[in-house]
This record gives sequence, structure tokens and C-alpha cells, in this order.
Amino acid sequence: MPLLVMNLGGAENRFLSPVMVEESLVDEAWGTSGQSSGKSGNRIDYRATDMGLLKGELLKGSHSGSVRFMPQGDSGCSMKWEVEVEARHRASFWEAATRANIDYVSDNIVSYVDIPKLYRRWTRLASENLMGGVTAAEAADEWVKFCFYEGGGLPLPSPIRLPKQGLIVRIPPFLIERLILIDEDRNEIQYEVDNPALWNYQVHTHTGRVRFTDLPDGKVEMLWEVEVRPYNGWESVVQTLTSSVVTTMSRDFKAHLADPGAKVPLKLPRGKGDLIVEIPKSSWIGGVLDEQQKDHRSSREQLVDLFLPWTWGRTEDGEGEGEEWIQGYLS
Repeated sequence: MPLLVMNLGGAENRFLSPVMVEESLVDEAWGTSGQSSGKSGNRIDYRATDMGLLKGELLKGSHSGSVRFMPQGDSGCSMKWEVEVEARHRASFWEAATRANIDYVSDNIVSYVDIPKLYRRWTRLASENLMGGVTAAEAADEWVKFCFYEGGGLPLPSPIRLPKQGLIVRIPPFLIERLILIDEDRNEIQYEVDNPALWNYQVHTHTGRVRFTDLPDGKVEMLWEVEVRPYNGWESVVQTLTSSVVTTMSRDFKAHLADPGAKVPLKLPRGKGDLIVEIPKSSWIGGVLDEQQKDHRSSREQLVDLFLPWTWGRTEDGEGEGEEWIQGYLS
């Protein structure tokens, strides 16, 4: 439900903002809140103990609910959610609102426990650059610096490092990401998003893993995987966003390793005239400028692409590169 939920006095009480309603888990055998966990076997009971801004609409103590889970053989379980509420007036409105809310939350419970979506992207990193060869171990170490702590070349401000090691905030969209594993033996990094929500990233959970492998041809393969559980109805948005961000950062990282520290000069018009500024070639904007300066097509063809932003910059996969979406878990 699109409300801010805060815990009050432990896990048995919560506060819903902005409606200012307080709810508590209860044990029907006790008949009071705060006396037990509110859980009995496969049943959970709760009651609104303070109606907040809704006290003029709903009778005090009239809002209670019970959620029961019943096994369905090997096919999982079914959920039965019963709600009692007594309205002072506009009963039909509150009946419809309650039904809509329960339907919305129930659908998201299904998406929360469902098999997650798994995104996978393969990228081949150059075996040689201006500094010499790049090994899988070196690439893994550089990924932490460039992609995690420096933002991976996205057209956004660099992430803010929080006091606790391995914790950053990406602004926007105010996502808190945490490094949860750096395995130097396997050249593997794992991270997760701490605060996904409807307003910043519409998933229940997000866990990422990046692995680097030395290949026989001297190159390094980077496999970037993301396991997500999108909110109900947000699957296509989450998949498009996740694919776009990981693809952009992967290509920026490849450019970063191939030509460390390279800059793209920005001049007007069309590469002529005085230098205005130099942009890191490994950034998304640097990639767009670099491709534009090498673009010798007619003005008409370039004008058409101006209205096709997905064609800007680094837009093609090389040999052995690609992506896929499947249902599954990080194994």
C-alpha cells in the first residue's frame, strides 16, 4: 500500500502515515493488543487501535482483520483475508476503499513470494589497454571503484558514501545500496538495495552479483546478474529500467578499462572552435559525444537520430556480449 509505515514499540505495532492510523497485532483469545504476537499457527489477527485522521469516518475500535493461510498441497497455499469495519457514514465508499486496498496488497503479496525475475548481461572487457593487460581480479577491484562508488558513468551525480563502509546513496532516486560480499578468490561482488519503494524503485527486493572470469583469448568476461521481485503491475517498467542502467554502466566500464582517464573535448560547432569542456570518455555523456564526433552521416540522418535517444552513444553489443531475462534465483 502506498503509505509510509513506521514501527511503534517493536514489531507488534505500526503507524500508517499520512492517515495517522495505528495498528497492532492482537490475540483474539486475549482480546487486547500488545499481549502476544498476534500469530496463531497460520493465522494473523490485527486491529486499528487509533483511527487517526479517519476517526470522523470510522467508529473507534471497529476496524479489525484476520489473515489465514491454508496449505494447497504441492501448489503452495491460499490466503483468506477478512476485514471488519463500521463506518459512521458513506458505508459504500469505505467498503469499496477497503476492498481496493486489500486487493492491491494481496496482489503484491503474490509478487513478493513469487519466483523472482533474473536479469543477466555478459560483457567482454579488453585484454589490453594503455596500462597493459587487465586480469579478472583487477577488473573486479576496478568495478567496485568505478561502478559502485563513482556511479558507473551514469548521467547523475556521483553516489554519496555513507559513514558505514560499503554503503552509498544514489541521488536521484535516493537508493541506498550496500556491498554484501567481495570474494577475491572468485572475483565476485554482491550488493543489494536497502530501501526499494514505490517512489524510487518499484521492487520488493533487489540483489546484484558481478563475476569476472579470465578467458583463454586473454580477455575478461563480466557477468552482471540482478535478481528482482517487481511490485505487481510494475514488471515492464522495472525490467526496462534495470536493463538500461546495467547495460549503460557495463558499456561505460568497458570504455573505462579500455582507455583509462581518456577525455572527450566538447567544442562548438561540430568539433570546431574553442574548447568548452572535457568530458570523461567512460561516462554516458562522453560516449554520446565520442560517437557524435565520429558520426559522418548526413545532417538529415543525424537529425532523425536526435529524436531517438536510445540510439545515442554506445548502443551495440560486441561478440560474446548480450543480455537475457529469465525467472530464477542467483545460484
